[in-house]
Amino acid sequence: MNNTYFYIEPYAHINYDNEKVVVYETLSGKSVRYFFGDEYLKSFVNHLVNNQSRSVCYDEYPYDSVKEFVEGCRNLNIGDIVSNHPPFAMPMKPKFMTSNDKLRSTKEMLFRVIPWVSNLVLYTDTEKKGTHEFLYQEKYTQALFPIFGSGEGLNKNKLKEQFGRIRFTRLKTISMVGNKFDAELLRFLTTEYPNVSFVFYSNVEQFVYTDFYNSTNYIKDVRLNLWVNPLSNIGIAKHIIEKCNKIGVECRLLSFVNKEKNISDKGDENKGVFFVPFYSGDNLSFFEHNVFLTEQDILAQNLTQQDILNNMSVNSNFFGELYFMPDNKIYANPNFSPVGKLGDDWHDILYNLLDSCWFKTRDMKPCSNCAFQYLCPPPSNYEIVIGKPNLCTVKP
Repeated sequence: MNNTYFYIEPYAHINYDNEKVVVYETLSGKSVRYFFGDEYLKSFVNHLVNNQSRSVCYDEYPYDSVKEFVEGCRNLNIGDIVSNHPPFAMPMKPKFMTSNDKLRSTKEMLFRVIPWVSNLVLYTDTEKKGTHEFLYQEKYTQALFPIFGSGEGLNKNKLKEQFGRIRFTRLKTISMVGNKFDAELLRFLTTEYPNVSFVFYSNVEQFVYTDFYNSTNYIKDVRLNLWVNPLSNIGIAKHIIEKCNKIGVECRLLSFVNKEKNISDKGDENKGVFFVPFYSGDNLSFFEHNVFLTEQDILAQNLTQQDILNNMSVNSNFFGELYFMPDNKIYANPNFSPVGKLGDDWHDILYNLLDSCWFKTRDMKPCSNCAFQYLCPPPSNYEIVIGKPNLCTVKP
């Protein structure tokens, strides 16, 4: 008697929890989801997922729930049935270069980690309080906004010495956060990295266009992000946009929003403003309605196979970024412990990155027990600020 076997295609991602199974097809973004109405389907899926070949003998499960699941997968070309011999469908597995434990024990660690750095974030100075008063009450960084303080800020000489001892081979962007434009530092950075993009984040209240223009007019690729308060200084910001357009600099207006009223008060004036949600400690309901993901949101992302593989091994929100803060400490993300400070040996800094938030995935409860675990975007700064491991309605 010939047996028949059901298998899942290698381009499909399958996962399950106690309630359901989800199969996501990465070529088209289509998916199937079935709740476990009986133990037969749960047993079938368990064998399918945990079998190295991602196949299971179909004849051993003559049950309607299993048949319905199999037919649903076949209709979307997510899986199929074959006869005689069990097939082998290579499952999706993270293809990260090597394990961090192995890297720690090799002399090549420095050369393997350097290419991972793609974005340097420099907080060049501090500023006085402005109309964004509520921003300064939080110790967490929710977005690239100039930091309140009265100190001198980042030590430029130490920074140049630090950069002089390393070469980032795949650097794409240098983001500079602050309201002062250090022409000498910019000359140094553009000489070292002439082909990277420079992105500036400034507060419109303390932004001086002439200083910006005089310091950046020779840089090939420049973008400017201006933080504005739509209720007070939107007019000034739009005047700056006009000036930037004349010199070919892309300028985007950003504004924090922590309640619906901030957006609706001046609807016409808000055109062209990109609103960034801000958690103020008492507006969780605003996040639940505007930021939290639903099951439909998760399945509508059109994820590629690489997206899912990345979610299994690295945090794409944080990976590749190095922050240089006004306290002269270096962070993978300023919401976590520093990985070093200016003056430290680069070997020690890069070594510490192997245990950093770069590799913070959804491997903790409730996400680790969810069928959507690696379909969800990786943890962000909002989870840290709110103190909630997941921002979704799937497992509230």
